[in-house]
Amino acid sequence: GQVVASVVALRAGWPWFFVLCGASLAMAFALILTVMVEAPPHAPSSSLLARFGHLGRLLVAPRIILLSVAHVTLMLSFVALYTGIGQHLQSLDMPASATVLIRLAALPAMFISLSVGALAQRLAMARVAQLGFTLAAVGMLGEVALSGTIPGLIAASIVYVAGVALAVPSMINLYGEAAAPNRGSGMAVNGFILFIGASIGPIVGTTFASLSTLAIVLVALLAVAAASVGAVSALTRRAAHD
Repeated sequence: GQVVASVVALRAGWPWFFVLCGASLAMAFALILTVMVEAPPHAPSSSLLARFGHLGRLLVAPRIILLSVAHVTLMLSFVALYTGIGQHLQSLDMPASATVLIRLAALPAMFISLSVGALAQRLAMARVAQLGFTLAAVGMLGEVALSGTIPGLIAASIVYVAGVALAVPSMINLYGEAAAPNRGSGMAVNGFILFIGASIGPIVGTTFASLSTLAIVLVALLAVAAASVGAVSALTRRAAHD
C-alpha cells in the first residue's frame, strides 16, 4: 500500500491516489455484495446489546489489555519507521524514489507470515509473537547502526519487516484465544488497536529529528511489547493450572 501510494504520488500527483483508491473500493464493494455469501449461523445469534456487553468485558480483561499494549506497537512502529526513513533520506538529499525502493525491497520479508502456523506447532503461539517482536527490535537496531547507507537501511528494514510479519498473525491468534468464545469481539478489538497504532505512527515518526533516536524509542516500545506477550503467556498458564 505504501509503495503504490508513493509511486502514484510521484508519477501522477497525490490526488490521483484517492481517485484510484475510491474506484478500487467501489469495485470491492460491488464484488462483496454480488459474490460473498455468509454461512448460516450454527448457534442462536445474540442481540446487538449483548455483543457490546461482551466487547466491554473484553476491553477490561487482563489478557486483552496486555495484548493491546503489545499490539499497538506493530503498526505504530511500522508507520513511524518509514516516516522517519523518509525524513532521514531528505536530510541526505536523496530522492523520494529512494524511500519507495526501501519499502519495496522489504516486501518479500512479509511472506514469512505464512510460516506462523508451522512455527506454532513447534512453539507456543505467544513464543512466535515474542520472536516476531524481538526480530523487529533487532531490525530496528540495525536502522541505528546502518542509517548512513541505502543498502544498510534496506537490510535492516528486511529484518524488521520479517519480525512484524511474524508478530501480526500471531497476535491475531492470541486475541482469538483470549476472547473465546466471543472471537468476533476479539477480532474487533484487534483491529481497533491496530488502527490506533497506525494513526499514532506518523506523529511519532515526525516527533524525532534523528532516525537513530526514533529507532531507539521504537526498540524500547517493541521490548515492552515482547514483555507484555510474555505476561499474557504467564496468565494463560496460571488460568490453566487453576
